[in-house]
Amino acid sequence: MLITSEGFAEWKRNDVTREVFKVLRERQAKVGKLLGMGNCLGNEPKHGELSGRYQEIEDLLEMKYDDMKEDKT
Repeated sequence: MLITSEGFAEWKRNDVTREVFKVLRERQAKVGKLLGMGNCLGNEPKHGELSGRYQEIEDLLEMKYDDMKEDKT
C-alpha cells in the first residue's frame, strides 16, 4: 500500500486516530507509573516487557510520515 504524506496527515487528524492515541497515552502513563515505582528493578522477564511496552507506545505516538517509507538500504 502506498501511503502519501497527505494521507498520513489526514489519518493523524482523524477523530478515531486521536481517540486511539489518547488511549495509548493513558496506557503509557500506567506503564510509566509502574516503571517509576521500581517495577523494572530485578531480573524478571516482566521488567523488560514493561520497558519495551513503554517504548513501543512512544514509537507509535511519535511516528512520522518518513517512518512509513520503505527502507532502501
